[in-house]
Amino acid sequence: MHRHALYLILLFAVGPLAAAKRILILDFRSIDHDPKFQYLEVSLTESVRKFLHEKYELVEPDPVETQRQISDASFVFTEDLHNKNVALQIGLITGQDVVLSGGFRQKMSEHGSTVIMLEVFIIDVENRSLVKRIIGEVKVDASLFDSIDKFSGRIVQEAKAVLPNKGEYDFDQYTPVRMTQFTVLGGYNLNASLSALRPNASLNTGARILPADLGGLTASVEVRRDRFLKVNRLIGYARVDAQFVNTSFSVPNESTQSLARGYGGTLELGGGYQFLRYRRFFAIALLGGGYNYTAFRIDFSGLQNPPLVGATRDNLSEISGAVYGPVASTGLRLGLQINRNLSWEIGTSYQATFLSGAVSGNLMTTMGLGIRL
Repeated sequence: MHRHALYLILLFAVGPLAAAKRILILDFRSIDHDPKFQYLEVSLTESVRKFLHEKYELVEPDPVETQRQISDASFVFTEDLHNKNVALQIGLITGQDVVLSGGFRQKMSEHGSTVIMLEVFIIDVENRSLVKRIIGEVKVDASLFDSIDKFSGRIVQEAKAVLPNKGEYDFDQYTPVRMTQFTVLGGYNLNASLSALRPNASLNTGARILPADLGGLTASVEVRRDRFLKVNRLIGYARVDAQFVNTSFSVPNESTQSLARGYGGTLELGGGYQFLRYRRFFAIALLGGGYNYTAFRIDFSGLQNPPLVGATRDNLSEISGAVYGPVASTGLRLGLQINRNLSWEIGTSYQATFLSGAVSGNLMTTMGLGIRL
């Protein structure tokens, strides 16, 4: 339990990094296995890693876990990691967005000095494509490590085709294809459709009380599954709404208002589509259906002329009960994607409840936070 809580804290603390692309930087390999140049395997790899992290939003996998996955997949010959197909397969196995693989061999120059020939592949794993093949050479002399840094700079420049600059990422472009989001919302039922007891202005016994008549605060928890398209996204959701009724309403020919209290709940399933995205701002249309239950109590005890009960003509001090039935809703939500994992959302929805002989409508406002996992 504590470990999961710590994970969530770290998730928000490194918000911008969470939007980074996942990259696997395979160690550079000495193709000719000359022991005099084995040290360059580490030097070249670390130089490239340093410059990439300085410029781009990157997340590298746990090296221990990566090595276990590579071993489980039977990629046991390290010299083969420089092969493009092998590097792509390892990227797929470990769930990366990009794989960078490199190797080098030595040769003698025309002037008798030793030269290191370098070859690097930048592979787009999702599209299964070779983004760039970079080749070059560096002299083995006093300026060797400066030359290595310059070559690393070339790699960094070419990598811009698939990696997001720091602070300049597109918040949806660098997410997985599918993602789950939990959204916590609070709002208010505006009670805009019907006024309380409107169908029975005379307040006779048995007056129909509809959910729309009982406006109040609402709270919702929504579980959403997003599928990201090239620009927008498709959405499927399940939401539980709770409504808390505590409202007063005017009664004809009375100076004192009556009080309505109660609670209600709705279970709803639906879908949606993100039809607008501009940088971090987005707009989503939602359509759903489900079932509503509302329990209520309306107090008439403060009225000078309370309603009467049937033939006995006794005063009616309250009406209580419950209404329930299927619902359909449509809504619009606007949002700001703070980072890949956290969004602020605000919206409005119209919810229609279908009861025997009547339809009740609720216009509801919502605002809250979404957490992507």
